[in-house]
Amino acid sequence: MYGVTVFTLLFAVPAAFVISAFVLIVRQLWTDAGVACSVVRSRRAANVLAGRRRIARLLATIAVAFAICWTPYHILRCATVNSAVSCGSL
Repeated sequence: MYGVTVFTLLFAVPAAFVISAFVLIVRQLWTDAGVACSVVRSRRAANVLAGRRRIARLLATIAVAFAICWTPYHILRCATVNSAVSCGSL
């Protein structure tokens, strides 16, 4: 039970927060970008759109880096806790 609680509080909740914040930010960026590009077709609008794409890429990179860095730790932790429980019950 302790392992599940630690996994939930230290990985699942922060990951859900990062992903939901990422989705909200990207949605806001693309909604504003669609309005800006449909109204004005200029070099400035293209630069704004390119900047928003870079921001979205950066946010995706941060979310993926979080998952890549913390998933192995929690998988090994769950495996260790589960093996200790099963070995202790023998």
